[in-house]
Amino acid sequence: MPIWRGTTNTDWNTASNWVIDGSGNSGVPTATTDAIFDSGSTNPCVMGANRSCRDLIFSSFTSTLTVATFTLQVNRNVTLQSDISSRISGTTGTLRMASTTGGPALSGTLTSNGGTWPLNFSAGAASITITLADAFTCTGNASIATGPTYSGSTFSVNGNFTSAGGGSLVASSTNFIMTGTGTLSLAAACNMELNTTGTITISGNITAGRRFIITAVGSLVGLSTANLTFISGSSEGIIDLGGRTVQDFNTSTSVNTYTIRSSFTCRNISLLAATYNGPIAPSTATITVEGNYNFASVTTTNGRLDIVMNGATGTATIVNGAMFSGIRVTINAGSNTITYAGTINFREGCSVTRTSGLINAGLTTSSIINPATVVTISGMIFNNLTIGPTSITITQNAQNTINGVLSMGGTVTFAGTHGFDTRDFVCTTAGSTITLQSGVNYTVTSNLRLLGTNASPILLSSSSPTTRAFLTLNYGASMLSGDGLVSHAVYFVRATRIDSSLGQTIWNTFGSISTPLVDTVNWNPGSRPNPTSYTYIT
Repeated sequence: MPIWRGTTNTDWNTASNWVIDGSGNSGVPTATTDAIFDSGSTNPCVMGANRSCRDLIFSSFTSTLTVATFTLQVNRNVTLQSDISSRISGTTGTLRMASTTGGPALSGTLTSNGGTWPLNFSAGAASITITLADAFTCTGNASIATGPTYSGSTFSVNGNFTSAGGGSLVASSTNFIMTGTGTLSLAAACNMELNTTGTITISGNITAGRRFIITAVGSLVGLSTANLTFISGSSEGIIDLGGRTVQDFNTSTSVNTYTIRSSFTCRNISLLAATYNGPIAPSTATITVEGNYNFASVTTTNGRLDIVMNGATGTATIVNGAMFSGIRVTINAGSNTITYAGTINFREGCSVTRTSGLINAGLTTSSIINPATVVTISGMIFNNLTIGPTSITITQNAQNTINGVLSMGGTVTFAGTHGFDTRDFVCTTAGSTITLQSGVNYTVTSNLRLLGTNASPILLSSSSPTTRAFLTLNYGASMLSGDGLVSHAVYFVRATRIDSSLGQTIWNTFGSISTPLVDTVNWNPGSRPNPTSYTYIT
């Protein structure tokens, strides 16, 4: 292999300046031969133009290589030495791996031996693997194209960083770190960390791989107007924006786990089906969403993650999908309007609370479905709400409103400090058990339909063994018809500690059920009277 001696002059391209394996034979390195600078390379070398080699090896080199403004193209391995920064001379020169000049690009290893490359770094678009044997630092700019997969240690850049090619480097395990002042352009996904006291300028939108972490930045420009999209494949995605703001936040891989380490704000958010973790409790990360909220079926497995919809940019929309497991959503939209644009499915452990803001329920049918067993829904407005059939506890800490039908079946327990106002309250699943929170009022303004069977009655009771819950049937004259009360169909219901004194009498046609009414108020075990003799509240 060619070893630099520089016995004729300083020109890289002079054959007699190179010896072949110490044999005395000369030859300029090519894309299929190596360029070696060792302890015997005591004379300086000047490139004078772009040069190529297969492997580039520095080992106890004591002179200088002048790269100047040119590109040193390496088709395979690069080995540096600890004092390489004092051995390389140039201004905008570039070390380029995965080069295809003069031959095919080969998978290679980049070994720094503790040295810092003092100029620029780039990599071609060949589909090979570049392995970092140890931590590598480039004091200039770095530009990598889609194609190579990077593995191994960290890659630090003191200048600009660009990932280009329009594709994805998501399979790479190497973490790229910006440690100086420069412009960040991430068009192709890679793992990026910003850790500097300098100024980082974001150019365009950000496509992240497994991680996008802001450890420290002296000044960060352009992040608030950039969209951040994660393409994390089957590996864990780590997001840590340190309380900053992005334009839109999106995840685009549904077979993954995302860990959100710190709070941040975005205009719109779109989350695909995946597992989303927050910091381990008692720490909490909050995503503040100022616009639209588009979600699919997602879960959390540990940590605490809150999502706050504040509608700051105008009308916000909750788009079709399934609510989170274990994530708290707070609607705090002030005088703005939150619109449901599709079905919302509430999942295990989720909490959805409206503290302010208008709700436009539209024609949405919202459902609480399996595998939900514990959810918190407070202050919400629905067109229709379907619960079960399942075993579920619903905590309400502010009154919920259902403009249409509240339908349920299975074992349903209501908890919390508030109840619901609904037009229709329907349970047609025989054998269902419905528990209302003691001392709390639940109001029905139209149809009350509780339809059990003689063999499997519906069980309706208060949560307390000593205190009643309130179920108020409260409709006006417009709800009466010539053949009876159209809103009243209660059959085979065993009611215990239910107070309906604030509204109309509830007539329970119970058949042969034993003890159908226990400690109830304004319930009557019999058939409904004719409406002409019935007293109603207007």
